[in-house]
Amino acid sequence: DNDHQRQSSGIANSKCLHSCDCDGDGNIELILGLLSGKLVVFKTLQQTTPWATSPPTLGCIVTVTSGFITRPHPKFAQSTSSDDNAAAASKQPQIIVISAEGACYVFDLYQCKGGYGALKPVACLAITPSVQTALVVHTRDAYDDLCVATTEKSLHLYGMVTDSTLNRSGKLQEDWAEIQKWSIDEGAISSMATMTNKPFQIVLGLQKGTMLTIDLALKKDGGINGGGGGS
Repeated sequence: DNDHQRQSSGIANSKCLHSCDCDGDGNIELILGLLSGKLVVFKTLQQTTPWATSPPTLGCIVTVTSGFITRPHPKFAQSTSSDDNAAAASKQPQIIVISAEGACYVFDLYQCKGGYGALKPVACLAITPSVQTALVVHTRDAYDDLCVATTEKSLHLYGMVTDSTLNRSGKLQEDWAEIQKWSIDEGAISSMATMTNKPFQIVLGLQKGTMLTIDLALKKDGGINGGGGGS
């Protein structure tokens, strides 16, 4: 189908394809990020037209994934809401869209009704530019972190961090920040992955055909240290 081909063309790599239940209806959706800056969601593989799209304003999309970036993971969240709908929404993973230009777009799509241009990010978080690929990692109790590899042979870890400033609610202020940075002298990174049994290790696939492992150590204060090992 020509319309289907137009909607799904211009994908940078396999990291721009993601599947999950993005709207909480119990069904798995297929989510595509296009080089043209548009996010496209299909309800089924048989669908020839998208269920929902974003405006083409997200830059050159290089990664689409899901996680809990600006909301605490439901296992560790302390919900005080008596609203069942709000409680259900807090358990729904966020859709994370990474652009090569240096932006992390966060989408909350719980009970989204779909439609052309209906997908609007709830947050746009600054990251380093020249992004090659990105990966959501869960190394802390509350939030997921974002690991970003660049074409400049560097690796960056971002996440929500707490400082000593109180917000208007009297709680400690939480801000998006770079937690750690590595220079990868061994070469440019083409892919990244984690292993279920080793969540504190990031395996980097280098363009020259070798692999490198970065070890993350969880500190008592919630920060993260890094070390590396080659293979």
